[in-house]
Amino acid sequence: MKTFQHLFYATLLFCCVSVVAQTDPCANFAANFTVASSSSGLTVQFTNLSTGAYSGLIWLFGDGTQSNASSPSHTYTEAGAYQVCLVIESDLCSSETCKWIQLTAGGGTCNAQFNFEKEGLTVFFNANPSTANGTIIGWQWTYGDGTGSGSSGTPQTNHVYAAAGTYTVCLVIWTNNGCEDDYCQTITISSPPTPECNAQFNFEKEGLTVFFNANPSTANGAIIGWQWTYGDGTGSGSSGTPQTNHVYASAGTYTVWLVIWTNNGCEDDYCQTITIS
Repeated sequence: MKTFQHLFYATLLFCCVSVVAQTDPCANFAANFTVASSSSGLTVQFTNLSTGAYSGLIWLFGDGTQSNASSPSHTYTEAGAYQVCLVIESDLCSSETCKWIQLTAGGGTCNAQFNFEKEGLTVFFNANPSTANGTIIGWQWTYGDGTGSGSSGTPQTNHVYAAAGTYTVCLVIWTNNGCEDDYCQTITISSPPTPECNAQFNFEKEGLTVFFNANPSTANGAIIGWQWTYGDGTGSGSSGTPQTNHVYASAGTYTVWLVIWTNNGCEDDYCQTITIS
């Protein structure tokens, strides 16, 4: 009997097997998101609420665009119903969730405005007086001479007209909540004044040294260059200044010549004969 019992217990010990419970690595792996309750118009804020140790994600906004940001904001180009999907992934797991959103463009108001400043044939435009209850995200300029900025315009721009005349300039703005407005102004561009300038200089003598001053020169533009020729075979070249001095080698009579030019294209010269004792 003892032998039988020993064999029975030995058989029981031999048949015992250790069992280790296996957990599902994807049990808590789930994509999830919310749409911000403050979202309005065509801009939507998405908040990522996914769980699990994911290493990558992608948003599919339902309009053919996508993003890898964690909680992106997205602006749709038009109202409508869109199915938005969020996909998260790791080496072992993948999860996707989709939600439908309905967007309407209502509620957006905007008012396009601009002012301008003229400088000859160049006009500087500023659209910052425009107002909106959303964010202005686009500006389109039409300058009235067959040219314009297209949809890539900016709120501040400048345009150089080929000729004087009257032009109708139009601005179109649009906002992130679906508003669009336009505004036009008629502007008159005058021909720039004919460049005029008058070279003059005075001088003072001190022995063989003469001090020259070209400041009596006048112009309807800015004088940007002075060239002196001292009458003894020397001169300043084009690097001259309005005030200069020159030491003559000997007494005598010399013809001094001044040339000036301006930023609007005028050039004039003036000569004086001076006697050095």
